[in-house]
Parts: sequence; C-alpha cells; structure tokens
Amino acid sequence: MADEEAVTSRIAPWYDASDKMPGEYPHPLDPTRFITVDAGLQPIERDCPADPNSPNNRMVWDYKLEKCRPYDESKDAHLFQDLAEDD
Repeated sequence: MADEEAVTSRIAPWYDASDKMPGEYPHPLDPTRFITVDAGLQPIERDCPADPNSPNNRMVWDYKLEKCRPYDESKDAHLFQDLAEDD
C-alpha cells in the first residue's frame, strides 16, 4: 500500500468490486478515503491519515501515486467543492 498507512478500515459491502482486480481505487464519495479490493475481491474502505490542512482533516488519496498525500489547496480544493454541492 501507500507510504502513508490508512488509519482505519472497514468492509464496504456497498462498493461493487465485481469488475475490479485486487488493488487500490479512489473512493467514489470522499477524496480522503480509498477502497482496497483484496485477493478475494472483497472491498475494504480505508481512511487516509490526519492532515489538519484538509477540509476533512485527513490527507487525500492520490490515485496516480496510489497513496495518501498531504492536501494541497491549489490542486485539491475542487474535490471538496464537489462534495459540498452534493449535499
């Protein structure tokens, strides 16, 4: 997994992993979380570690780097704006 370890994880039965290979995937609703699909194709929701600079107080998942990284307002603010518009 990523350089930065996830702080919590839980089974995500709501996530359809039927067409996925084992690995890490972006969370469809929260940029500070990601989904790990294990070898049994079971989806596991994971939280990124703390980051006080982030709107959600956690690092963001970078799908290109496949790891959690610190929040960067110039690159990541739009991710949280999209979430606010969904409310």
